[in-house]
Amino acid sequence: MQPVREPQQRVAHLRKNIEAASVLGATAVETFRRALPPATLQQIDNTVAVGWLPVAFDIEIYAAGERVFGNDCNRQRVAHALTETLKGTFLAPMLAAVMRVTGLDAAGSFRFAPRAWLMVYRNCGELEYEPLEPKRCRLRYVGVPPVILDASSYLEGIGAAMEGAFSVFKTTGTFKLGPIDREKGETSYLVQWR
Repeated sequence: MQPVREPQQRVAHLRKNIEAASVLGATAVETFRRALPPATLQQIDNTVAVGWLPVAFDIEIYAAGERVFGNDCNRQRVAHALTETLKGTFLAPMLAAVMRVTGLDAAGSFRFAPRAWLMVYRNCGELEYEPLEPKRCRLRYVGVPPVILDASSYLEGIGAAMEGAFSVFKTTGTFKLGPIDREKGETSYLVQWR
């Protein structure tokens, strides 16, 4: 039996998730940092950006965002975090390649979402792209670890974050979380855009 590997997230994205509070006002980042556990902040601040830390830290960050800012503002914060991550050092080259291959096109970007996912998350399951219609697709999220399955608001937050991709592709749309199957460890997001 293989040991269970700890679900992790890239440190650069954890930092973006905190810094993205800036979209909510001049003092929002400082207020947000005070709401986070000091030990979590210390590890995030002291780990190299390309390193990995437990995804449980991001779940803490998301929950703190809901407490401090409320659901709507927290969704805005996480969408901004993904937009900034897409412009950042480790996803920007992939985004540029997608744009060269597919043009500035949301449909093309979602075909590459599974690869981008693996650049941000490790041991957190995988995304599978399923085209449905010209402006609709499904992203199946399989192999979801229990730490994420047990945080249903975090699963909603993943969809909210992914909505940040729409601004990069100059369109609007939604990510709707589908049913959560705890036995199979999976869920999905129905993605629609205009």
